[in-house]
Amino acid sequence: MERTHDLIDFVPTSEQQKAAHAARVRAWIEAQGILPLLTNRSAEDVHGYEGGRLYMHLFGYLPAPDVLDGTVQCETTLTLDTQEDFSERFEDPNGDWWTRKRLRANVSWYSGGLPTRAARVRLDCIIQTQDLAEKFDAAFGADYIWSPGPTKAARLEAGIQLQRDATKIKCASHIQQAIHTSCPRMRVGDERFITPPKGDLLAGEYTVEVEKKTYKVTVRDDPAMVRFQFMRTQ
Repeated sequence: MERTHDLIDFVPTSEQQKAAHAARVRAWIEAQGILPLLTNRSAEDVHGYEGGRLYMHLFGYLPAPDVLDGTVQCETTLTLDTQEDFSERFEDPNGDWWTRKRLRANVSWYSGGLPTRAARVRLDCIIQTQDLAEKFDAAFGADYIWSPGPTKAARLEAGIQLQRDATKIKCASHIQQAIHTSCPRMRVGDERFITPPKGDLLAGEYTVEVEKKTYKVTVRDDPAMVRFQFMRTQ
């Protein structure tokens, strides 16, 4: 049974909304004053951000006590990643389906043992990154962007293809039974009319292979069809 979708009375403009959402994310990042903390590559990624996943690498090597060269690797990564709620589905007036995506922040960091005071330097960087993640989730937790799902036309086409595939399987099985009973020794060009297989069949012409031989099958759009036509073609 097809699952019920929530109905919406408009057609989302996903690309326009995605661009507007990305602009708000860029503005938020700049407002936090973290651009100077980013690696050059991450700063470029922020400036060019157009939506979706975003990795931001912060801090890098910082001065720290009690270590041989006086610096410690403190790099953290603040990742903005998309989460799509597939349990929340919507259907627009055209019959097309949609879901909604949200951005959520994740935090990761460089690990490894350190002397106590140097560990504090790294920990402070981790805490700052975690604070940023929590602020982002609070600022964007209710924001989402529309994500297009299967259109009505695509779903209808897929349904028809499933019916065709099922019909081919039934036809092949029926022909296999026939060539071993009522229609033996068929040669290329031979045509037979037999009782159709049981079950629903989708009208049309099909090519099926049975025991390394090829047959052309004609299924007529007639509920009262009393004959099933097939010809050996190869």
